[in-house]
Amino acid sequence: MSLLYFLFASLFTCIVAAVNLEGKIIPNVVITDLSNLDYTTARVVLNGAQHVTRIKSDGQFTFHNVQPGSYLLEVQSVKYVFPKIRVDIKEDEKVWAAYTALGRDWNQFGNMIGYPFEIQAKTEADYFIVSTM
Repeated sequence: MSLLYFLFASLFTCIVAAVNLEGKIIPNVVITDLSNLDYTTARVVLNGAQHVTRIKSDGQFTFHNVQPGSYLLEVQSVKYVFPKIRVDIKEDEKVWAAYTALGRDWNQFGNMIGYPFEIQAKTEADYFIVSTM
């Protein structure tokens, strides 16, 4: 009986510790209309696809049952470039986040951002360089 109680208590603890991470892509001068975001290819990932979710047509996204820890949140889009965000979920289920960048030490924090996240595109993606020949 005590083993059954222990297993049930452990399961309950795991369920309670998980968080639903929520955010939204919001319009700005780069994306003035969210319908310009290609929802068939755009997605939001944590830790390089450890968790993956799609963006809804209103810009909202949710990761379900994310355990406490540190994560790199990235919005992946063919058409736009978005900032990278370090997300920390504490054992007490508090979420805090800060902008980060490639090459920045994980222990260095950028500007803090609010939660739920409101993320704006930085620029349009540019895959080609015009030849000067």
